[in-house]
Amino acid sequence: ANEQLVAGQRETEIERELERVRTAVAAMETSEDLASVANQLDESLQSLHIQVDNIGLQVVDEEAGVLRTGGAGLFTAAVELSLDAWKSQIDGPEWFTHWKEGTIWSRVEKHDAERWAEKSERAGEGFAEVFVSMWTAAAEADPKVAEWLERRVIEPSLATVDVPFAHGTLAANRIADEPFSEDEVNILQRFTDIFALGYRRH
Repeated sequence: ANEQLVAGQRETEIERELERVRTAVAAMETSEDLASVANQLDESLQSLHIQVDNIGLQVVDEEAGVLRTGGAGLFTAAVELSLDAWKSQIDGPEWFTHWKEGTIWSRVEKHDAERWAEKSERAGEGFAEVFVSMWTAAAEADPKVAEWLERRVIEPSLATVDVPFAHGTLAANRIADEPFSEDEVNILQRFTDIFALGYRRH
């Protein structure tokens, strides 16, 4: 009985946060408002005690040939990249495969200088310039970002999950040796479903 009570309380908390995200999505006027939705997602996950360092919405516009992102957490800048640049970077082909197939992609990545150099070389100068400049600017503006980047050198394992919807993915990451749990991924899926339903208006 006690377990049922705890489960019921947890579900009530989740439903409350889903409603908050639903409200944020309803307030969207254009895809430029992705960051405000990401901010609400970040706040809701914190309320549910799900640790994420960064969370973002990545929206593919195949007609325009671009991928737009809106982020929250440590890194909040909105970025627009050409799809060709995104597809050519080291994770691009696998990301697109999972997105097209509608499958969740959860992994733990080792991020080091050699891997970044390979990513930059494959993607070309445009990709490297965008990401190096945005992380540099973020680190200069916020000591927490600089501290997080320093931690990545000491603790290079990054748990990342992409949850797909028709127009892109909801992506979350955190410095960790273990992947996101099944329960955490299920909750992220519920948030993604809410966003996907609202995004159809745009």
